[in-house]
Amino acid sequence: MRRDPVASTYARRLLVIAVTEYDDGSPAQQQAFRTGVSAQVTIVEGWWADPGLDDGRRFAPARPKQLRDLRDLREFLLKEELAEVDDDEALVVYVTGHGLAPANSPQHFLRLPDSYEDRPLSTAFPTAELIATVLDSRATHVLVMVDSCFSGRLETELKANLKALRERRRSLGSLVVLAAGNDESRPRLGQFTNLLRAAHEHCADRANGYAGSHLSWQDWKGIVGAVFDAKTMADVHEIWPTPSATVQRAHQQPSPCLPNPGYAAVEPVLGASLSQVGWTRTELDTYWISRASGQPGAGGPGWYFTGRAELVKRVLAFLVGTENVLVVTGEAGSGKSVLLARMVTLSDARFRADPHYGPLVADIPEELDVPVGSVDAAVLARNSNPDELAQTLYEALGGSPSVFGTAHTARTRTAPRGPAKLLDEGPVVALCRLVGELALLRGQPLTLVVDGIDEARNPTRVITDLLRPLSQLRMNTGGRPAVRLLLGVRSPREYTTAAEGEAQRPSTSTPTAPSTDLLGLLIRATHSGNLIRTDDVEATRGDIAAYVRALLRAPYEGQGGAEEEQPGYPGPDRAQPQLRYQHRSLAAAVAEEVSPSFLDARIASERLRSMRVLPSPDDPPWRRTLREGTEALLREDLGEVARWHDTPAEHLMAVLRTSAFGQGAGLPWADIWPAAVRALCLTPVADPDAVIRQVMGSRLNGYLTTAVEDERTVYRPIHERISETLRYAPQCSVSGIRTRTRTRRSVSPRSRSPLRTRNSYGLS
Repeated sequence: MRRDPVASTYARRLLVIAVTEYDDGSPAQQQAFRTGVSAQVTIVEGWWADPGLDDGRRFAPARPKQLRDLRDLREFLLKEELAEVDDDEALVVYVTGHGLAPANSPQHFLRLPDSYEDRPLSTAFPTAELIATVLDSRATHVLVMVDSCFSGRLETELKANLKALRERRRSLGSLVVLAAGNDESRPRLGQFTNLLRAAHEHCADRANGYAGSHLSWQDWKGIVGAVFDAKTMADVHEIWPTPSATVQRAHQQPSPCLPNPGYAAVEPVLGASLSQVGWTRTELDTYWISRASGQPGAGGPGWYFTGRAELVKRVLAFLVGTENVLVVTGEAGSGKSVLLARMVTLSDARFRADPHYGPLVADIPEELDVPVGSVDAAVLARNSNPDELAQTLYEALGGSPSVFGTAHTARTRTAPRGPAKLLDEGPVVALCRLVGELALLRGQPLTLVVDGIDEARNPTRVITDLLRPLSQLRMNTGGRPAVRLLLGVRSPREYTTAAEGEAQRPSTSTPTAPSTDLLGLLIRATHSGNLIRTDDVEATRGDIAAYVRALLRAPYEGQGGAEEEQPGYPGPDRAQPQLRYQHRSLAAAVAEEVSPSFLDARIASERLRSMRVLPSPDDPPWRRTLREGTEALLREDLGEVARWHDTPAEHLMAVLRTSAFGQGAGLPWADIWPAAVRALCLTPVADPDAVIRQVMGSRLNGYLTTAVEDERTVYRPIHERISETLRYAPQCSVSGIRTRTRTRRSVSPRSRSPLRTRNSYGLS
């Protein structure tokens, strides 16, 4: 299910009630107890009051100065005014110390240093009193942790004593009380916080993929199940609230009381109007900015694409012209998304103002610059259906998601006599209405960018059910288009016959899309007369050479794994004329062999950067590998990383290949990715998790990208062409990657290879 954003809180408080100064036992035993309790408090404060947490998640800690008797504790609680906590505050309370459970009473008491065990009513503190106070306050989000012997008996006590609690709060799933065991449990010192420490480490581990800023209580239960060790940890019980369907649903949403230790906040670079709703900020910036700039990885900022001037001018002319649909197409890796992403990023004021990119933007020639505000919303269609894309665009344009309710679900189930209101508020209808209203208000069409149409779950329906009605929208005044669509879709093109070992050349005429082709359907559905192809070999060669030269000059920092930092590599070519000449020659050779694939150029450049000795530009084996394309480059990378890590290449290949089979936004790590590696690899893998970590810490990491789905980090190949290459491999080995030279890249109906054909539309 899609989670709601975590509830905002004006303030967050952590109350620590830790009793340490007992007179029991020898002085050494007393000191050991004080040390143990202090360690427990350190773990609790290290989770909720960690200075490394951002201001919106960190809790302000409060502790009594001393806790000798009942008066000390009551004065502290009165000072904290727990009964007056506001509804926009989050409250976490940690209680630890010896517990009392009188045999003739159902109550639980917190024993203080001056308490008498035979007089608990007047000298010990009734723990349920504190819990009742915070649960009866106005605070919407409360967590109470009772780390004390016999604390499990509080479950019965609370159910009996809280009958007067307001019904609305009795069923509130965001009020949670945890106890260190059942009625008779006597947890040893540190056992409760051993569980907390293990849970904290579990969340912080990248493999487990908790990506949201906060955890849900459902997450918490799964984490406890994963880390629990009965020998060293308390058997923590959730004693409030009473389980119910309402509580279960509430526990699926993130809680302000559970900040995620593994969350890494990232400041946005693109404005909200260009965001893909439901993605993390990191994923948005990674997709659009990395493609616009040609970054080889998620390292420091850099801008490596500088060409495609004629194509850029054609798109800029469209943005100010009268046509309402422009289709950008080309074969895989030819820079289609680069062109679209350039428009998305450079039109955004926040991106242009970013100090990392400001100087680069300032150097763009005026005739190639993108006017600020040219793009109103940009989305990636990958793994989406028409309703999801429509809702994403609707929210990106400022619409409220609450208008949908269950409209798009009811639309397929409502009988003709059913309520029409739900049908009228479906995502596509709502989006069309909003676009029309905004266009009329502004007096000019809105510009929407939709990339990756061929990667949608049902690209045909995206075209017919969403893009076609959008393209038909008109403003009331003069029938002008209300929307300007800039669309990206992959399509093959014909190649002429060439001698064995020579690069194929595209036919001079632009291929006509057959009736079953997705590109043809898109053109017919939107009545688009505009078409830009990005895969002309001759036109891309110079730009690819410039791209490779820029990548070869890029610094190492953040560019890849440890095996790339080899001492024999001569480094950047500044002030080295001979090296600059060598880079120029190598870049020209790469461009000659891989054009029109910028993707292959990037992979080839990263391989060059990892070599101890650069090859000769005329080296036949090296050029043959370039000609063979993505598959051969991947095979070479696998072989080198395998030798560097002393790991079977088949195991590394299994890690990459399984990521290509992940459904949705990608494959989660945790238990699923290792299990998939074991299942798909034909040779035994003793520790698949370790192999995954080797891939993520090596140059092979450059073949993968991340996304967030259901608040978990997932992994997938960085490009659909790489996904197809990995899925095509008939067995889990390096030799299983089928190599194909450019002479085999014909996509004519009779010679289309299985790898190049994904469905009946002949997508590549």
